[in-house]
Amino acid sequence: MAQGAVVNLQVPHGLSEAQLTALRERMPVECGLPLDDFYCDGPLVPEPDEWAMPVQDGVSRWYRANLYKAFWSPKYPRGEPELIARVAAWLEANVPGGDVWYGHDGADFLTPFGPDVRAEMLSLWKQGRSDSEWPSATRDEGHE
Repeated sequence: MAQGAVVNLQVPHGLSEAQLTALRERMPVECGLPLDDFYCDGPLVPEPDEWAMPVQDGVSRWYRANLYKAFWSPKYPRGEPELIARVAAWLEANVPGGDVWYGHDGADFLTPFGPDVRAEMLSLWKQGRSDSEWPSATRDEGHE
């Protein structure tokens, strides 16, 4: 079974309902994505499993980009890394103070997904590399 891409956003103190609504409307248009690239409840939804997120500081709120896309890594080259990186960059640019995290739905962890990590991902993808441990926290061990 394919692993789904998980792109989550950690926001200190969360977003207001008005902010979330505006971001949900803008995200597909500005990222150039049709609504069927998202799960049925649409883009950018509150993370239902917030208790399982990697940072538990008591004030941050978590949101799921909610992409209906496959995970990508050098050892699991099934997803669309340009699309995943574009969405992550959009979230960072449009949610001041927000931190983007990446992983897949077959694992119980996420890893920080900042500009340097995304650049490395895109470089490996363009090179067609499958021998790299990128980044070490998101290694998809067990996937050949």
